[in-house]
Amino acid sequence: MFNIPVEQWIKNHQDHLSTLAGEKISDPKTIEHLVQETFRTALASQAAFSSETAQRKWLAAILHNKISDWLAKNSPAN
Repeated sequence: MFNIPVEQWIKNHQDHLSTLAGEKISDPKTIEHLVQETFRTALASQAAFSSETAQRKWLAAILHNKISDWLAKNSPAN
């Protein structure tokens, strides 16, 4: 999956993912946590993903799911 070192891959996508998370979450520590969890999930399932061109969309989808889960667990109704 990686044509570049993992550290560079993370650096290439981290700001974009943080911006996306910031549209739904206001706490910087929560944003950082969710972005880190997104990368952990992506790295754990990288064998299932092969397209270099759609990585950003794939990561955004993982992040979206992480945010949805976090919001469901942390909503005032819970």
